[in-house]
Amino acid sequence: MQKKENLDCYRKKLPYPSDRKIEKYIKEAEKEWRKIENKILQSLSEITRIKWKEKEVFCYVIGRGVPISDPLTMEIYEKRIDWFIDVMIHELIHRLFCQEDNLKKFYKLGEKYKKDIHTTVHIVLNAIHKEVYLKFFNKKRLLREIKIFSNYPEYKEAWDFVEKNDYKKIIKDFAF
Repeated sequence: MQKKENLDCYRKKLPYPSDRKIEKYIKEAEKEWRKIENKILQSLSEITRIKWKEKEVFCYVIGRGVPISDPLTMEIYEKRIDWFIDVMIHELIHRLFCQEDNLKKFYKLGEKYKKDIHTTVHIVLNAIHKEVYLKFFNKKRLLREIKIFSNYPEYKEAWDFVEKNDYKKIIKDFAF
């Protein structure tokens, strides 16, 4: 039987980490993030054609919780710095979308795709994230993301759409 990777199960099984453990994790995650930070942020701006308005984005790190984009708040994924970075990129894409008046674009695409706004946002986000995965990481890491989010119907629908369609065209339709 194949192990079902599910973030909710992951959160429930682990006790809340100590402050010391969180601080150690932050140092390790920051070290890895700094290696790719500028390339990722620049690439996101180029892909979306949206310039970063913020000179700095502060990231709050908590032991357990739900990641959010504003304020950028991340939970730790013990021994999984790569997943932390993947989730942070997801949240940074959301943050980039919020800088501009993109809601009109999402509604327009939602009508074209015949999807609700939440799904449409994640279709565009996933198309962008797919390009980042393929440019900076690898297909295996992309497939892990798709597999994890297949446990959540609203995210699965968005990933299914991206996988069945040309992700570069989705990006082009958005970044007009």
